Amino acid sequence: MPPSGTPPQWAEWLRWAIENSQRPSPVSTVLLILQIVTVFALILTVWKTWQMASAASASADAAEASVGEMRATRTQEMRPYVIVYLDPFSSPRNIKLVIENVGRTPAWGLSFDCDQPLGAGIPGWDLRERSSLFSSGLDFLAPGQKMELFFGPLVAASEESVVRKWQITLTYAHQCGEEPHRETQTLDLDAFAGIMVG
Repeated sequence: MPPSGTPPQWAEWLRWAIENSQRPSPVSTVLLILQIVTVFALILTVWKTWQMASAASASADAAEASVGEMRATRTQEMRPYVIVYLDPFSSPRNIKLVIENVGRTPAWGLSFDCDQPLGAGIPGWDLRERSSLFSSGLDFLAPGQKMELFFGPLVAASEESVVRKWQITLTYAHQCGEEPHRETQTLDLDAFAGIMVG
C-alpha cells in the first residue's frame, strides 16, 4: 500500500493524459466518421450479398426441379403405350382382340399373360394356345401399329354362359433400354352390353 501522501500511479497517468491531450483536428474527425460509415457499408454489403446468394441458391434449386419435371414429362410423352382392347364393331359377325401401340416410340420385347382361357363363345378356343403372340411374344410394335386377332363370334358373346372378363398383363420395353413397363388391363364384354347386335 502506498504511503498516504502519494497519489496512486494511475492517477498520475490520468492527470498527464488530461494535461497533454489535444483537441482532435477536423481531419481526424472526418477520418473517424469515414471509417464508421465504411464499416456500416461493409456490413450492409455482406448482408445483401448473403441475401443474393440465398436467392440464387433457391433459384438454382427451382431450375433443377423444373429440369427434372421436364425430363420426366419427355420420358412419359416419348415412351410406347401398348393397349389391348376388344372391338365388336369393326366386323359384322366377330369380336376382335386388338393390340395397339398408341405411344410415340416402338415397344420392344412384348409379352402377354392372361388369367384364364382367352376367347368368347367357342368351346376349346383359347388364344393363348392358338396364337404365337401369347406363347412367344412379339419382338417389336411400331408407333401406331395394331394387331387384330379373332376373339370370338359376336352372337356367342351375347350368351350369359360366356366368360365376361379377362385380365391381361403386358410387359414391354422402351427403346432406350429402361426398365420394362408392366401393365395389367381388363377386357370386359359387359362394357358392350346393349350395344352389341347378335
